[in-house]
Amino acid sequence: MIASIVISILPMPLFYLIYFRHFFTYYRMKGIKPVFIKHVEGLLYGVAVAIILILLSPALDELFKGGSIAVDSFVKAALVEKMGALAAILLLQRYYPRFSLLEGVSSGLIVGAGFSLVENVFYALNYGTPVVLVRALFSVPLHLSTCALTGYFAGAAKLCATAPYRTLHYARAITVPVALHGVFDLFIMQGGGFTYLVGPLAIIITGMLELFIAWAKLVPPVQGLAAENLRFEDWLLKYRQPRFERWILNSMGTPRAVRVPFFRPLMNPALWAASAALVAGGLALLPFRAETVTLLGIALRPAEQILVVTVFPASIGISLAMAGAVNPDFFRLSMVRIPVIFDAVLKSPGGEDSLVSFDITPVNCFLRTFEPLDPAGEAEIVFERKGFHSPAVKARAVWNNHGAHMGDEPTGTIVKFIGPPLSFFRFAMGYYYYRLRKGIIYNLKLPGFEGVRRLFMLPQTVMQSELVLRAGSMVFRQGEDANSFYFIKKGQVNIYKELDSGKRILLESMEAGQIFNEMALLGETRRGVTAECPVNTILARAHADNLEALIKYNPDFAFALVRKLAGRVDRTQESLTQTIEYIQKLADMRSAHSRNAAVLLAWAMGHDPRGSGSLAVDADTPAAALDVTPDELLRYIAGSLFEAPHDHEGLGTPADPRLVASIEKRLSGTGLKLVRK
Repeated sequence: MIASIVISILPMPLFYLIYFRHFFTYYRMKGIKPVFIKHVEGLLYGVAVAIILILLSPALDELFKGGSIAVDSFVKAALVEKMGALAAILLLQRYYPRFSLLEGVSSGLIVGAGFSLVENVFYALNYGTPVVLVRALFSVPLHLSTCALTGYFAGAAKLCATAPYRTLHYARAITVPVALHGVFDLFIMQGGGFTYLVGPLAIIITGMLELFIAWAKLVPPVQGLAAENLRFEDWLLKYRQPRFERWILNSMGTPRAVRVPFFRPLMNPALWAASAALVAGGLALLPFRAETVTLLGIALRPAEQILVVTVFPASIGISLAMAGAVNPDFFRLSMVRIPVIFDAVLKSPGGEDSLVSFDITPVNCFLRTFEPLDPAGEAEIVFERKGFHSPAVKARAVWNNHGAHMGDEPTGTIVKFIGPPLSFFRFAMGYYYYRLRKGIIYNLKLPGFEGVRRLFMLPQTVMQSELVLRAGSMVFRQGEDANSFYFIKKGQVNIYKELDSGKRILLESMEAGQIFNEMALLGETRRGVTAECPVNTILARAHADNLEALIKYNPDFAFALVRKLAGRVDRTQESLTQTIEYIQKLADMRSAHSRNAAVLLAWAMGHDPRGSGSLAVDADTPAAALDVTPDELLRYIAGSLFEAPHDHEGLGTPADPRLVASIEKRLSGTGLKLVRK
């Protein structure tokens, strides 16, 4: 009896030390002093819950009499026990100095330890050593892990300020632990080959807990959230935004500046040695499991022998290696998330703005704003995408970040929704499943997955830096290297063509929401125009590689670019045609002026054109001086003064170009000044 009680008690301090080892390391690193009195209080709460359930067990047996193994596993055992654990955890968390999400996990672990202690002692007193040994080895880590998960979700609900989020986390605090606990009990009660799955399931549950612990280390405590004047829901939005931006950069082939591994290696060689020894020892004893159990003086069935001799030590070894192995910085610096961009039409007393959002929840959203929104004012927002839009919802800004970037914090505004209608919650559910469906299609490379890229590959999302320019500032000059393009967030940009004479011609005036200089990246490597800001302007700038990604992955953008290029070609052709017509008009005017001047000159020399249409001239003397024939000279004069080809007294076709060039060369430098008689 004493041996059974000792065996039932020993696992509690063992597993407590495994889990709390890296808790204390984190506390020392952050300079946080654990609230040990709450550990004692949690242990007592767990003990109380176990005692109450033991006293109620006859009534529970009668209530679920004749139930199936599944009912006994998921309802009679898992649901009842986790409901009691949740009640104890809520009592423990009701007043908790310096409460944080990590303390929520800690409170669940402690309640689970107290519950397991009483339950194991009860089984030791009633069922003997074999049953206690199996339960002590596997039920203790199960209770600690599942109660810790309950504590995590209950802690998240405590941090939340809105009813939808609190309800969601309380629901998770029951469903997730009950599901894991129920599957564990089902394997145990089913027996046979299912028994061997208990060990792997325990490792999976431990791995899940490690993930939640690593994530909990990143969440600020209650005081930290209050210092930032943020709700937990708002902090989650802010924290998720860099994941979207990293996804976009990865999709464009832009390497990340920081790469953080998911696992961080254990630095303590003793822990590695202990972990390896437990796994190797369990495997080595597998062929000698019967002899080992006999040596220990314990009567176990064959399946229980494998659990005790091999599965348990191997599970402990792996769990020991996993404790603290998940790197919290992976979630902060390397984790990515697929963004699905919705247009957000923001209506306020100051006017209407068209923005974008990566992240919409039932209670708040993150907007890619270009300047801070007034926290004291209210606005109305409508989210829309092709065939999918939300009802109007009132909102107020609760957090702004613009200008200088502070660490990994994103540029934009977090707004909270004020009294959203029921129809907006339906939209939020549809939005969630829309994102989920698109994410599954993209990640599994299902038909149409390439089309998902256009949901986040937009001009305003691929920009890498921001420029704030005052009125009169130059964005770039004609002739500079063209290695980037721009998106106008706010303001105006004028595009000029600079002439050799120093004059500038205004080609185009561009407004917010447009991109420019993208055409230069498709052709010449130098800028063919000058860009200037006539008013205060905010621009976003991106490298030429991002333009290639936009063209490749966003057919709508590529088509718009082709249309823009075609429009530019049409305008160029139209301008060229107008120029040619203008030059022709100038030539016609010059020809008419020359003809009229010749007639007037002849008239001034005594030949009245009103009497005769012909003029006899002596061409021999100038022809001889110019070394041409008189006919060639007359042909040159006629071709220059009159619209060719004309037959002037049998002269035939106009002078050929070589003759024209020869005469003009010989006459270069000569001139004629008309004076009055």
